[in-house]
Amino acid sequence: MARKQRLHRDRVHLRVDVEIADRGPRLGHLVDISMGGLCISGMGNTLSDVESARLSLRLPWAMAGRNSVELEARRSWLRPVEEGRVHAGYEIIECDDDNQLALEHLVVRFSGQEH
Repeated sequence: MARKQRLHRDRVHLRVDVEIADRGPRLGHLVDISMGGLCISGMGNTLSDVESARLSLRLPWAMAGRNSVELEARRSWLRPVEEGRVHAGYEIIECDDDNQLALEHLVVRFSGQEH
């Protein structure tokens, strides 16, 4: 079986909480992000149950007129990092145009990526 190669993602330099869209619960916070994927740090008992979901990234202030970014994502990997905590890598599989504009602002302005 071919091993998936990790996409390049840049570390996020501000607190962005992540939750299941429209219903919670809070899953954790962003560690890094790109236009193709993201890494969430959270508790293992919460993230291990979320393989595929519509996620909401709660922005600390409005970006491109939005207070959150909603997207469909599928988990690619799950790795323990310390007692009870895990990092989970998700591939972004769908993001509509309005959400994508806010996502681009987040990626470019707050992760250090330049275009």
